[in-house]
Amino acid sequence: MHGGWTFGQLLRAGRLRAAATQEQLAHRAGLSARHVRDLEAGRITRPRPGTVALLADALGLSAGERERLLTTARPEAMAGHDPPGTTPLDTTPIGQPGPAPSGATPGARPAPAPSAGQAGPAQLPAALAGFTGRAAQLRRLDDLLDRAAGQSTALAVVLVVGTAGIGKTTLALHWAHRARPAFPDGQLYVDLRGFDPSGRAVTAGEAVRGFLDALGVPASRVPADLPAQAALFRSLLADRRMLIVLDNARDAGQVRPLLPGAPGCLVLVTARGDLDGLVAAEGAHLLVLDLLGDAEAAELLAARIGPRAREEPEALARLADSCARLPLALALVGARAALRPQFPLGQLAGELAEAGRVLDTLRSADASTDLRAVFSWSHRMLAPGTARLFRLLSLAPGPDITGPAAASLAGVGQGRGAAMLAELARAQLVSEHAPGRFRFHDLLRAYAAEICAAEDSAEQRRAALHRLLDHYLHTACRAALLLAPDREPIEVKPPAPGAVPRRIGSERAALAWFTAEQAVLAASIRRAAEEGFEEHAWQLVWTLADFLTRRGNAGPRGAARPQRDDAHTLYRLGLSQWADLAEPSGQARTELSLALAYSQQDDYHATLHHSELARQRYEAAGHRAGQVLAVVGMWWACLQLGDLVPSLAHARRFLALSQELGDRFGQAAAWDCLGQTRQRMGEHGQAVDSYAAAVRLFALHGEDYGRACSLIRLGDSHLALGAAQTARVCWREALELLEKLAHPERHGVLKRLAAAA
Repeated sequence: MHGGWTFGQLLRAGRLRAAATQEQLAHRAGLSARHVRDLEAGRITRPRPGTVALLADALGLSAGERERLLTTARPEAMAGHDPPGTTPLDTTPIGQPGPAPSGATPGARPAPAPSAGQAGPAQLPAALAGFTGRAAQLRRLDDLLDRAAGQSTALAVVLVVGTAGIGKTTLALHWAHRARPAFPDGQLYVDLRGFDPSGRAVTAGEAVRGFLDALGVPASRVPADLPAQAALFRSLLADRRMLIVLDNARDAGQVRPLLPGAPGCLVLVTARGDLDGLVAAEGAHLLVLDLLGDAEAAELLAARIGPRAREEPEALARLADSCARLPLALALVGARAALRPQFPLGQLAGELAEAGRVLDTLRSADASTDLRAVFSWSHRMLAPGTARLFRLLSLAPGPDITGPAAASLAGVGQGRGAAMLAELARAQLVSEHAPGRFRFHDLLRAYAAEICAAEDSAEQRRAALHRLLDHYLHTACRAALLLAPDREPIEVKPPAPGAVPRRIGSERAALAWFTAEQAVLAASIRRAAEEGFEEHAWQLVWTLADFLTRRGNAGPRGAARPQRDDAHTLYRLGLSQWADLAEPSGQARTELSLALAYSQQDDYHATLHHSELARQRYEAAGHRAGQVLAVVGMWWACLQLGDLVPSLAHARRFLALSQELGDRFGQAAAWDCLGQTRQRMGEHGQAVDSYAAAVRLFALHGEDYGRACSLIRLGDSHLALGAAQTARVCWREALELLEKLAHPERHGVLKRLAAAA
């Protein structure tokens, strides 16, 4: 402190003199605005010298001013007094603040030059030239560095984890070089080779002895046992400010002996596993690297390929997709393109797009950059059962998988399946992108498929797929009957040994399960049809009918805006199977499915025709619940054709049938149908009454989506009657429901509210 001035006060005075906001100063210095605020407010009491240097550069301070700023931040570094006749900061204008150093990008710190005359070891390997992307992660590391500067009791440990080829080492070294000025006593580095082609990792003893040698300890003074070596290492680092990079760690036991015992140092660890013991016991900060975003992936490719990359943006995007936005794969493709400047990027994109060619195209003579080799180091570390599950996951249709489904695929108990998935997640071979739902990227899937074909017989692969399809089918059958208890069940064979169906106990749980698994079930139907499991295919289609109708994805209920591609494919896959059923209800469902398919093609005359045939067959079978679905199809077709009088009659018939069945959901949907027809007729007062009834019944039924759709149309009718305020109330309530469901129709509601405002 100078004359009562704190560092924060001194910094604020310099910023105000430079006529800069906190955000502008943060941008120029490559820091976050929050850190500048914390520094000025005194919440960070001991900023790093490197941070102070960046701020001084951004403020354009003179040499004397820089010294005063630094010594105020670090009183222990003061010579004992200020130079005579100085003030905290010279109030003489110094012109405009200094620009950000050359090469700096918004939100990122510039790479500093090595400190002259640095006394300690400088073991960092060279950083990647032309590093791009990972701006958010770099800011997070900067945040952790500055936060550690304000703590005087805790050692800072940062754990960077991610799957093979995700760029952990590249990020760590890039940031470590940027952060060098904050560690004037030097930097230590060791590659622990946790996942090395040789299979032999560096032991903690080997690593600590290497560090002791770098710190100038003669071999004769190095203790014989690891605990004593680690203790000497901690003693040497006491009161020093050093950066220690432990790259490619296998487990926490390999890391712990290499941790300093006192604050002042920062340890940066990279690993494929999450090393959760370090987080729990040492308080390590976890930084998980995911695949690059689309823009970052394209930027990385363009940096490797050169100027011609900008001439073929579509090919660049296709290349990034083929590489699954995995940094190592992108780097390999970039190198391949750079070595073949005479070939268009579209040609390389075509090579990568060919089935089964990605890993071949990305082959490298260097084991450290060959994708198969890099993936194999993680695979061979797994327990045998977990390695087998990893291979079998390549057979799973759809974008992700749950614990019970994975257990069925492997033919093990649910608890064992969950434990194996957890092991794969710790090894960063799968990621839990949502609670209980796991996935891996396309290149890992391709690798898993290769080793599955090599190590598991065709019979084993088919049996695994059979168990998985049985898991989905038996779970879906139970869920379908919870959604529509009056529906005539189908006969399903017992599940194969090892299949683990989910136990679903309520209609709400059934709806949630179908919602979460819809994309997986669609993919499962396709896979079943392709692999000769025809019975699974049509029976899975049967299970989805009521859910798709209720959700508006394949039927004309309520606000039905069908997701045409998925629903059309699902029904087409089942039509040939249903046509073979001899009983009237089976034929009726075939006709109804045709009606739905034609509706998705906007052929409403055909929709009306097949809906009427379905109604007749359901009536002949005495199947009143089926009649309801057929009548809804007839109502929808007439509404779209503008035949409003028969549309109104069908809506009334829909309501009467639902009341006879005691189906509250059906009654709610029927009132909504009546409202839509009345609204189309211009009878907005009667439409308001119908929609209000639908909203009440949907609320009683716990059906948020249907309630939201009716609220939207209720607001529209109120607006038509001139009640704009009431309309906005309805739309806001609908928006809350749709946001909870993350449904895309919320955007339309926002437009209504904006227009009304």
